[in-house]
Amino acid sequence: MGFGERFCCRRCSRIFNELSRSPLSGTRHPAKWRDFVECMVGGLSVRQTATQLDIANSTVFRWRHRLLEKYEPLATSVLEGIVETDETFFLFSEKGDKSVSTRREPRRRGGKAKKRGVSDEQVPVIAGCDRNGHVILGVAGRGRISMADVEDVLNNYIGAEITLCSDAHRSFKSYAKAYNLNYVGLNISKGQRIVKKKYHIQNVNNVHARLKQWMLRFNGVSTKYLQNYMNWFALLEETKRGSKPQGDEFAQRSVPSAL
Repeated sequence: MGFGERFCCRRCSRIFNELSRSPLSGTRHPAKWRDFVECMVGGLSVRQTATQLDIANSTVFRWRHRLLEKYEPLATSVLEGIVETDETFFLFSEKGDKSVSTRREPRRRGGKAKKRGVSDEQVPVIAGCDRNGHVILGVAGRGRISMADVEDVLNNYIGAEITLCSDAHRSFKSYAKAYNLNYVGLNISKGQRIVKKKYHIQNVNNVHARLKQWMLRFNGVSTKYLQNYMNWFALLEETKRGSKPQGDEFAQRSVPSAL
């Protein structure tokens, strides 16, 4: 079936094709999307991907975010058993915004926060993972996280009978209490890193470490796109668990089967 073939809905008379409402809708090079996905899985930069596929840098950047905005890594997965959760922080960034110089002095790539500790210069990312390898990552506003932030990130991905394990942050404790979840809080500041030989947050801390290392390749990411990159990383974490190569898994879950 060719991509030029169109159909008409008998009920509403709208015209559509098999790419409608997919990330590929309206793109000029749909046949290159599978190779584009392989470049994403391989970690190629925008320029490297553009050169390999013979398309413009702006096209690669647009495709990247079209794909990631449509994709929900854990749409069919639920965190079960012992669920570890914690937050990590990224510096608030307006990378790519040409009007930023009218509001403040431009910052060198990367840069550092001017305020000490957690402030509105920091963007928290809440991570949750279970012992089966499922991972969920959600951007939660700016500054310190609240119970509402934890709720927004985890609510759709929490099983009925879990044990939530975190550091002693009151937002996680309040969330567990509000939803009648078993809860184990670790007092990391006093050296308590494991309870009853099985409750800890080492796995989610490892996720944070891998995430931070993975993000270095992008030389800073605009905060408005940060959730897209969290989706991308969570997807790569998910595909590690399967027997198929990551590229095949990514392609099947993000690109229409006709490609």
